[in-house]
Amino acid sequence: MDTNKGTPMKTTTNNTTLRSTRSLLMAGLLLVVSGSAVGQALPQPKAIPDKPAAEQVPGVDPFLGLAQDTGVNVPLRQVTLYSSGVGFFEHAGPVPEDGRLELRFRETQINDILKSLEVFGADTATVSFDTAEPLQQRLAKFGIDVSGDTSLPAILRQLRGEVVTVHAPGPVEGRILDVSKQVSVVSNGEAGTVPDYVITLVTEEGMKQVQLRQIQHLKLGNEQLSEELNKALIALAGARNQGAREVDIRLGGELDDDVMLRYLVEAPIWKTSYRLGLDDDGEASLQGWAIVENKTDSDWEDVVLTLASGRPVSFVQDLYSPLHLSRPVVTPTLYASLMPTKYNLGFSAPADQLARNELAADKAAVRYDRAGEARSRGAQPASPQLAERDARFAGGDKLQRYREAREVASAALSGNRGELFQYTVKQGVDLPRGRSAMLPILKQDVEIERLSIYDQATHGTHPMRGIRLINGKELKLPEGPMTILDNGAYAGDATLPFTGPEDKRLLTYSVDLEMQVTPSRKQESRLIKGIIAQGVLKLEYTADLTQTYAIVNESAQERSLWIAHPINQGWKLETPEEPTETTESQYRFEVAVAAGQEQAFKVNETRTYHQHYRLVDHNINQLTVWSNNGELDEDLRKAIAKAASLKSKEQQLRQQAQDQRNQTGTITQEQRRVRDNMARVNRDSQLYQRYVTKLTEQEDKLEALQTKAFELDNQANAVRDELAAYLKSLSID
Repeated sequence: MDTNKGTPMKTTTNNTTLRSTRSLLMAGLLLVVSGSAVGQALPQPKAIPDKPAAEQVPGVDPFLGLAQDTGVNVPLRQVTLYSSGVGFFEHAGPVPEDGRLELRFRETQINDILKSLEVFGADTATVSFDTAEPLQQRLAKFGIDVSGDTSLPAILRQLRGEVVTVHAPGPVEGRILDVSKQVSVVSNGEAGTVPDYVITLVTEEGMKQVQLRQIQHLKLGNEQLSEELNKALIALAGARNQGAREVDIRLGGELDDDVMLRYLVEAPIWKTSYRLGLDDDGEASLQGWAIVENKTDSDWEDVVLTLASGRPVSFVQDLYSPLHLSRPVVTPTLYASLMPTKYNLGFSAPADQLARNELAADKAAVRYDRAGEARSRGAQPASPQLAERDARFAGGDKLQRYREAREVASAALSGNRGELFQYTVKQGVDLPRGRSAMLPILKQDVEIERLSIYDQATHGTHPMRGIRLINGKELKLPEGPMTILDNGAYAGDATLPFTGPEDKRLLTYSVDLEMQVTPSRKQESRLIKGIIAQGVLKLEYTADLTQTYAIVNESAQERSLWIAHPINQGWKLETPEEPTETTESQYRFEVAVAAGQEQAFKVNETRTYHQHYRLVDHNINQLTVWSNNGELDEDLRKAIAKAASLKSKEQQLRQQAQDQRNQTGTITQEQRRVRDNMARVNRDSQLYQRYVTKLTEQEDKLEALQTKAFELDNQANAVRDELAAYLKSLSID
């Protein structure tokens, strides 16, 4: 879309708004009053003063200078709805004579329009629209404020100082000095008073007062201010429908016969539902229906509807609201006081550096000259390839020409649709706004297989009745609910996930009460190997997990039962060797169960795991258990037995050392008792001397016990070091 050429358009209004706006203006500017009733005819519209009638723009009201409702509502031809919540709309129709188009959108859609609108059928296009500004702010910018009190006295108070001409009944011209309220006395058979206003005018003859109720005609002398009031009333009238925004398009340059508009806006996600008919012969017929909603502000008439599925990236960015950047404030320094300047010491640049600087300057000058030469040449003739393209599009289908021709040039290359796929309704679609429709989009025969599916997480006792559906080679099926009809009777509902060509899907729709499955579980572990390296015992275990499914088929027919068995992370499937199918979280096994029979189906899984033990840190009991484990190699058991012997010796020595310390504690407690008694007897008594002798004997014994405990600790540490050295030297596989 070329936005560099063309003239911006004024906002176009519809006929109803225009008529109401004109009435407001005539009441405000031409004010015809006869007593208390308005009754005189309004003056006829006149041509715009600064333009002859022959030069007036078509579609412009000659009295108000406003765009009339001549905007062309370009017919909607094609709609593409995406499953990502957007719709792509295409309008196509004849180009109006004045090259002006009009579209109407909700305010919430404007950002999408500004992001995606394309225009075909002209050399240039200029798009204009109302800014996203609150009404109060817009009205505040006009010369006359119509956002508050709009009575004639209030408006005239805003016009103080302006020149007006009033007829009351004779003409009086002057500047408005004041508008004041007073009480007038009237006599209509009976005397009475009525409220009234008086306008004070400054005329050439002096000040004159005119009663407002006597004024038959009032005209502003300031044409610019009159136009400001015009615009303010138009903005006020256009704000009645806050949710609607007009987008005006002015086509320029050479115009084609037809114009096409394309844009992307938010739209409800289209939905899919399916019907699957089954019969006893094993055949199945699949029908697909699309549910669409017309949430636009216009009716769809004979529209080509395309439904695209996939997940293209789509987002909304605020392009409608004005953006303002903060700019730095620069303080003028014209009158600032000058400060003394301190100059740094300068150095002369080397000669080679100066030469490089001059060379760079020469190159910059050459680039500038070439740019100026290119600008002076202006637009160049089209290349032979472009001329050939224009000649090729000169004939053929018009709509196709506009799809490819007159598009704004882009530096990017277009790509394919990627993962998107679509359905196009063959006949034209008629759908009034605010209505929904359900449209058939596919009908095909599909291959199915009847079966039952058991998943313990779904139902612990009974499997689910279902089918295995195989899609065809051509169509992609979007996700949606599916109603199953078995021989014309309702059998249940299923959910179809996204299904590509030749994909297979398991679908369940009811509980199979004629089959029963009882699961049981058993797990065993055994030690298979042990090694010692660097004092660490490494034991390898194997675990067996067996899941048994006891199946009972009480129906009169043989059943194909699919068992969904969960995949246990870290476990390896042993039997059966291969599942029928594998998903991310399940194995699926197909089991044929005869009519009226019972059958057991087993799933065996194994896994290997290791445990590591630092032998020097374990007690004698654990070492003894390992040394007596017949599942370990004999050399390994002997080595552990020797380590257990050393560990036992260490523990015995440490226990003896602890016994010595326990005796030390007992003697220390006895000494406290003796010293306490000594404090209560005479130092010269025989008992006191006896206590002294006893304390001396206890001190000797304490020293002996402490020495013995220390020796035992050293012996235990030596045994521990011997054990550590022994274990470190072991290497048994």
